[in-house]
Amino acid sequence: MIDRNQIAAEQATFRAFANSYLRELNSGNPVFHRIGERNFDCVEISLPSRHVVLRIEIKSRSLCGMHLFGQIWMRQDAGPNWHEIEPILAVHLLVLGAREAGSATHRQADVELLERILQSCQATKRYLDAADRAPPLVGFIAAEQSLYFGHPLHPTPKSLQGMSNWQQDVYAPELRGGFQLTYFAAAAHLVREDSAGIAVTSIVGSLLGNDAGNVAASSGEMLLPMHPLQAEALMLDPAVRALMDSGQIRYLGPAGPVFTATSSVRTVYSDDAAWMPKFSLPVRITNSKRVNRRHELEAGVAVARLFECAGIDTFEPRLGFLHDSAY
Repeated sequence: MIDRNQIAAEQATFRAFANSYLRELNSGNPVFHRIGERNFDCVEISLPSRHVVLRIEIKSRSLCGMHLFGQIWMRQDAGPNWHEIEPILAVHLLVLGAREAGSATHRQADVELLERILQSCQATKRYLDAADRAPPLVGFIAAEQSLYFGHPLHPTPKSLQGMSNWQQDVYAPELRGGFQLTYFAAAAHLVREDSAGIAVTSIVGSLLGNDAGNVAASSGEMLLPMHPLQAEALMLDPAVRALMDSGQIRYLGPAGPVFTATSSVRTVYSDDAAWMPKFSLPVRITNSKRVNRRHELEAGVAVARLFECAGIDTFEPRLGFLHDSAY
């Protein structure tokens, strides 16, 4: 029996990688591939280090976005005969053929890239299977969690290195999991915070919802909400453990309403909260760890203040902005 989701995932994986490859590494040569009386519009890519040539059918060309691909053919450098190959094999050949030099460093990078490509493909298949079983939803968060193929011009759009399959059940947006934020109380002198228009303590209090009276910081402390994955990683950090052992940071546990991941994975949403927190995660999302850097946080607050001072939010009632108003 043909698994249509497996086929769709492999085709999407090839489409994303090939578009990235043609855009950034090698645009190939336009050719026609003839089978019988039919000509196929193709791009031809020679891979000397692999001693092969690929022809990729272009079903729809785009000057600025992504191409749509069809069949893929391969022949040996010295051979006249073409034969059709599967998309995943084509991706493998393109990765290995992208570098002429075969140093150990390059091989290690290639293996890691292949790992992330295959992980992205497997995740896409899993998300499509889950979508078949899930009831249809509408609204903001439904739209955020229905981007099953990810970025069309990224080679590994659904790779989540550092997040296991069982964790994805809860934290991957496509699987619609829900979780509470994890809270710590930290000595105020350890915390750097700023905000535009509303105090950080008020924002954190609102995130707690009905648990606001049950989770509290002592005098001289501030509450810190964390993504559960972020909290787990921090508690394994020796510097953080030392602060916890000295009582300067206290673990308070999960609290507040249930949140769920948006398409970015690290920004989370709850129907019962007015704010969407954006966290640093110990996960390589697509190809890099997503970290809230201090200068970026400061810039977000500065822009929010600029909009407020200039009254930009009121210029056009039909246009709204999502600000990074606090950290």
